[in-house]
This record gives sequence, structure tokens and C-alpha cells, in this order.
Amino acid sequence: MRATDGSRPVIAPATHAALDFWRRQTVVEIAFVFTLFLVILHGFRQWPFQYVGGTIAVAGLLYGPIRRAKSTWLALAVIGTVVLAHNWHPVDNHKFLLVYWLWVLFLSTLAPTEKAAEGIVQFNARFFLAFVFLAASAQKLASSSYVDGSFFELTVLTDPRFEGFMKLFGFPADIFSLSDHLHGLVRSPLHSIENHTVLLPTDPGIALAGTLITWWDVLVQIAIGAMVATTNRKIEIAGHVLLLVFIYTTYFAAPVIGFGWTLSILALVLVHGRYPRLSLWYLLSFPVLELYQVPWQQYVPDF
Repeated sequence: MRATDGSRPVIAPATHAALDFWRRQTVVEIAFVFTLFLVILHGFRQWPFQYVGGTIAVAGLLYGPIRRAKSTWLALAVIGTVVLAHNWHPVDNHKFLLVYWLWVLFLSTLAPTEKAAEGIVQFNARFFLAFVFLAASAQKLASSSYVDGSFFELTVLTDPRFEGFMKLFGFPADIFSLSDHLHGLVRSPLHSIENHTVLLPTDPGIALAGTLITWWDVLVQIAIGAMVATTNRKIEIAGHVLLLVFIYTTYFAAPVIGFGWTLSILALVLVHGRYPRLSLWYLLSFPVLELYQVPWQQYVPDF
């Protein structure tokens, strides 16, 4: 920003042009572009999707008619479906969501008008956001090992993605390394452990952290799911603010970046053109999520 009269700041011309360009983009075009980036950066790693799908996605980003073609989205949806069906069991939940979304974008290309296509994209984005959060919350509340905090206590002890985050709060590194080692012994076919059970080292602080993470996670997801399901302006805005907090904080601690991208895309197509500031915050989330992949955890000092 700069001042023209020494006192009143205005937006610099380049920034103004960029914001103008962003506002002119249609909801459907935004959905296409960011989903193609998602396919390239965080799609399936099996070769049909990574190489064939990736090539299609790059071509779509470089050439608008390919990006808007029915055949582009049909090909991506079919390849994603085949890869998912062939290897569905170990696949992360957000990869299922990616395949559903690819089919939604294909259906949008069949719409007779741009407004109809936008309606298809926005209806499904709202449905999937509400469904993902509310269904996840219901599943968690139905699990006794989740609601008592033991799931997250085990997770923070044995999942390396949480180690750096927990060390920031002063928990000693040797607890996590020993827990990870013991957890690996139980899972290894090369070691025999009596009753397949080991006692992991922990302390009251980690148990408390597990409980706090558990209830923050489930309560915020219920709130987000309920709020984004409504079209009431104030409630919907509050839901998106909460979703932004969820995206910016959750994937810093547990960098499942593909899931974060998917949520941001679904939310972005709901707010773009309606809530400009929220739209910019979702736009910013994409580079921020990529930065979260920097291995900052290894530079956290041990205590």
C-alpha cells in the first residue's frame, strides 16, 4: 500500500489489478483450477492417476478449453475411481472425497448454463462440507476409545507428525522416540511380544493434551458442520471463520495437506463472490498449507 497525499493509504495498482482479476473469476473456474492443482500436488500416487491424470491436469491448467472440457473431468473421475476401487482399503478418507468431487465437476460440465453449473458445484460443496464434519463427529462420539481421550493420547505418542508440535509445549523428546519404538515392535512380524501388548511411557500432561485435543476436535467439527449447512448469513460466516481456524491450526500440527486443500476448495466455492474477505483467507490457505510441509519439527529443540 502507498499514500497519495501523505495521509490516506490506497491499494497499489498491481494489487488492485490482482484483486480485480480474482473477483472476476467464476465459481466454476475456481473449482476447476484449484482441483487441478490438488490432483497434481496431493492426488493418488498410483501411476495411472499420477502420470496420466497429472498430465491431463497440467494441460488443463495451461489451456482453458481443456480445463473446461467434459472429457477432462470424465477422464480424471474415471481414473480416480479405478485407482480407488483397486486399492481402497489403505487409502486416506480425503481421497474418497477427491473422487466424489471429480464426479461433481464432471456433472457441472453437463449443465446447460454457467449458473446451473455453479448451482451444482455449490450445492455439492455445501453438502460434502456438512456431511464430512457431521459424519466424522458422529463416528467419533460413537467410539469409546475416542471419547475417553485414549485415541489421541496414543496418537501423539506414536505418530511422528505430532512430535514436533508436542515438543513445542515442553514435552520431552525421549517419550516420543521410545513410544514410537515400542509401537513399532508390537506391529513388527519379526518380533514376538507377549499378548501383543506393551506399556507406553506417558505422563499426566500428555493424557490431558489427548483429552483436550479430543474434545476440541469433535466439538469444533460439530459446530462447523452445522453452521456451513445453513444459508443464514451470520451463522454461515461464523461457520467459515471457525473452518478457517480449523484449517490453519489442524494441518500445522498434523500436516495431512491434501485434506486441507480439499476443505479449502469446497469452502472457497461457497464464499467466492459472496464474502470477499473470507474468499481471500481461503485463497491464502493454499500456500500456507504448502509451507506446513517444511520439516520444521526437526528444528524444535529437545527438552
